[in-house]
Amino acid sequence: LLNAKKGLEGHYTAKYQELREASQKMEDDMNHRLKLKDMTIEELDLKIQHAVQSKAFFKEQWGRAVRELHLVKLSTRKQMLTQLKLDRRQLGDMGLDTIEDATECDTDPSPLDMKKLKDDFYVDILANTPPLDSHSIITQRDRLIQQDSPNEDTVKQLNHEIRNMLLNCGT
Repeated sequence: LLNAKKGLEGHYTAKYQELREASQKMEDDMNHRLKLKDMTIEELDLKIQHAVQSKAFFKEQWGRAVRELHLVKLSTRKQMLTQLKLDRRQLGDMGLDTIEDATECDTDPSPLDMKKLKDDFYVDILANTPPLDSHSIITQRDRLIQQDSPNEDTVKQLNHEIRNMLLNCGT
């Protein structure tokens, strides 16, 4: 009976040790898998961060390019108006008449008044050009996209409005 008891205890101890080793091995394997998953999540988070930063950078660059293009266009218009004034003044100083527009021929105001009206008109256009206010629409669209199930029609409409603003800014 004592031998049987010792035999059972030895068998029990061996099985217990075997189970402990298997449990430890399984725990180590699960910890390793968990670490791999955590590393994958960190890599994906970094990729998302870089993508968001890149998107913001290019969005900022696009906005800056559009604004600069608009400013260059305004500057060119102002330079052209100034050059036109100088050319007209030089022609007037030399005693040459400028070529009249069709509207100047039909009506009979003085050429100086017509020139002043045109110049004032262009200056008003340049001075009263509204600033590009696409930031609020872009923010609204980005918030909508971040929702779980954004309304596709609304997103398309906002994209269309943003595109129109950017295109109209250049003209």
